[in-house]
Amino acid sequence: MAPLQVAAFLMLLTPVVSKVETAQVRTNYTPYEDTWEEYKREFEKSYSSPEEENVHFRAFVDKVKDIEAHNRDFLAKRVSYSKGINQFTDDTTKRVESCHVDEDEGEDGHPDERHKRRAGFCRRYYPPPNSVPPDWDWVSRGVVTPVGNQGHCSSCYSFGVTTTIAAQVKLKTRRPLVPLSEQQLVDCHVGGCHKGSNAEEAFKYIRDAGGIMSARDYPYSQQNLIQRRPPREPCAFSRNRVVARVRGCLSSTGEDDLKKMVALIGPVYVSVAVVDSFFQVKDGVYSEPNCGRTNPAYRGRHCLTVVGYGTDRQSGKDYWVVKNSWGTRGWGQSHQPGFAWIERGRNTCGIGRRFTVPVVSTGRSRGCAIWRAFRRCG
Repeated sequence: MAPLQVAAFLMLLTPVVSKVETAQVRTNYTPYEDTWEEYKREFEKSYSSPEEENVHFRAFVDKVKDIEAHNRDFLAKRVSYSKGINQFTDDTTKRVESCHVDEDEGEDGHPDERHKRRAGFCRRYYPPPNSVPPDWDWVSRGVVTPVGNQGHCSSCYSFGVTTTIAAQVKLKTRRPLVPLSEQQLVDCHVGGCHKGSNAEEAFKYIRDAGGIMSARDYPYSQQNLIQRRPPREPCAFSRNRVVARVRGCLSSTGEDDLKKMVALIGPVYVSVAVVDSFFQVKDGVYSEPNCGRTNPAYRGRHCLTVVGYGTDRQSGKDYWVVKNSWGTRGWGQSHQPGFAWIERGRNTCGIGRRFTVPVVSTGRSRGCAIWRAFRRCG
């Protein structure tokens, strides 16, 4: 069966998108001292001194009070999403580690020659005129790898890259879903945790390297790091253990194209602008009118993977289902930890700015089929 025929076959199945009633929403965490002790136990928090702990406790209380107020608004239907406590609630930093770097800019937001030289690796996606279902969910179809935890490492790009490649291999070969190695990208592509990358550069690296190893053979080792800029680890890539190869990639802009790319091809790598509210997202549909650099709470760009879309019964808002790389212990939906719903149709936080899917090599005779489908095969 040709690569696109696999996705077309899946479209004949009845789309399934998770829909749940409003989960229990907390609006009172007092006494804060008791909540703090529970928080430290649950998230295994420790501090070097009583003075340092007090600084984090004050930050924690400030954020918890914001969560309480926000959740009262959620229950009153003044906002469309709830907030919750997670590993970030005691955070005192002013911005996230930059882990997604746009193809046309460096980590400081200015043009970067290294990125300019690699621009153009992805081909433009020209969506076919096909209509697509109103709801879609790749998780229930078994093509989405488990949620990972990037830890204090600028590696969000690597989780989006591995998720999308693994999905394409699964769709086009019908072989068991194999999680791929984020650590290979951290060690061998960018050379450590201190800087990020993007889909186009990472896909090009994988093609040039000859492929990517499995997470089992080259496991992720940064999730428990305390320091934010760990030393560089040596590259341990072995061509003999490659389990997936990349031929190229397709990219586009705009939420209409994104919807078709998700439904017709598979999970899609996206990046979003992140502000403070994003770190406490829980249930409902995340909606933020200003995520840009003009917002004082702007914290940089972050990679996610769009794995579906639908419409929320509670708010009536259309949404994207996104997979994150912040673990499953607090962030995201109660019924699906590590995943969240982001408002669809308003380009929330620039989710439709640019997005990408890989074209994987699954054999000499089939590797070009997806290019032919979009009239862009050389």
